Amino acid sequence: TKLRHLMATSLDADNCVPLPVSGSALVLATIADPRGRRNIRAATGGTPADLPGPTTEREFIPSCSPTTRGVVPPAGLVGNSERELRTLFGLRFRIVTGADARARNPFRGLGGDMIIVSLDTLAGDTVFDRLRSAGVTPYDLAVFDEAHKLSAARERQRTRKSLRYQLAEALAGCTAPESRFAGLGWSARHLLLLTATPHMGKDSPYHQLWRLLDPHALGAEEAFRRFPAAARARHFIRRTKEEMVDLAGRPLYPQRTCATFDYDLSTGPDGEQTLYDLTTAWLRRSYGRALDNRPAARLALSVFQRRLASSTWPLRRSLERRAGKLRRTVEDLAAGRLPAAGLESGQLSLGDADDADIFDALADADAGSDETAAGRAAAYEEAVLGAVVAVTIDELHEEIATIDGLIARAERLIEAGAESKFERFRAVLDDRRYAGDKWLVFSEHRDTVEYLIRRLEGLGHAGRSGGWARGVRSAFRGDSRRATGCRSAGR
Repeated sequence: TKLRHLMATSLDADNCVPLPVSGSALVLATIADPRGRRNIRAATGGTPADLPGPTTEREFIPSCSPTTRGVVPPAGLVGNSERELRTLFGLRFRIVTGADARARNPFRGLGGDMIIVSLDTLAGDTVFDRLRSAGVTPYDLAVFDEAHKLSAARERQRTRKSLRYQLAEALAGCTAPESRFAGLGWSARHLLLLTATPHMGKDSPYHQLWRLLDPHALGAEEAFRRFPAAARARHFIRRTKEEMVDLAGRPLYPQRTCATFDYDLSTGPDGEQTLYDLTTAWLRRSYGRALDNRPAARLALSVFQRRLASSTWPLRRSLERRAGKLRRTVEDLAAGRLPAAGLESGQLSLGDADDADIFDALADADAGSDETAAGRAAAYEEAVLGAVVAVTIDELHEEIATIDGLIARAERLIEAGAESKFERFRAVLDDRRYAGDKWLVFSEHRDTVEYLIRRLEGLGHAGRSGGWARGVRSAFRGDSRRATGCRSAGR
């Protein structure tokens, strides 16, 4: 009876179906904790615990009764979090942006008690200063979605903490005095960390997540290793798809069939393999110059290779941006706006870059989801690529000429309209075995999504793209058979 009552009071019956797993979590959430509820929620992708706050937030409300709540997802999931909290559970949260913080303090007054703000937006100086200012009511409940992005690890007797992790420390009440987030003056009594990959095969980052729950008892890795299993169970909720059944005991998730389709790059003087080889050779030459900052140079190599693996179009766009940056550098040198010594010092500026943060920021920017994240991603890409910049005028001109040649090759491939990866995709799309299927097409890069939309429309494949909060989901559930979007649209 208690289980069904909790489910009835926590779910909007018109928009979502109560499940046994929701009820079990609600019962678990009633465990009394005088210090506040602090939990890690782990689940395989697509299960209710993997939703960005809605089911989890609603489950915890009956037990912890928060009056002020803050949800902190990655930028790409901000709109999704707000929409599902509103449409499924009748919870009206306000999205806080950088522009809001510049105009006024969004954490005070009407609408400031239930907010959603992206991780990178909240980490910005202006927004966090607003949160830290006098008159802000402390938030009772803080929910971090995709909590594995709060990266921190112990390396060589030193704990390396990302900016995102330091932000989480502030809200958890364990920030270091020297942190830029020090001085908040309060911490969230209830803390919830949502992630489908809490461990990721590394013990130290996993411990650092647990440390946020109880920094005093779990501050040292040895203390965490000795933490009893029964005590862990009070703070850790794990969900798997195999557990997901309806009230009749039927599996929610049908058996999944996965297939990988191989394809070969085209060969010849103007083929894709030649472009790949020449691009890699150019990057390796640049890498060789960046002897003082090899980690950043490796990141630059990864940025280009990931885009090249996606499709020729995003590679071309990155090459064009790179060429534009180098030309501006030449102009600044010629005009005296940049001293020659500034070229070499630029290679040293990214020594402590966090690989995961960089690629997360780039993905958020490609999703076009948040102005702060997009700006941060653009700054990251420019800084990473700047780490392999040439250090003399002659080298700059040489690299510009090399990139112009690569751009010309990429343009010829695109104009030929015979990209191997797309042709393989087209063959699968046109296979009669899948004639009645609906298609969701995702890419990590916005440039690739735009390219796919043009190619598919040119072939007469009607579909919807982007703007998932503006009707694409409804259209796809109706007559539309295809939808295309960036990686974050998958949520």
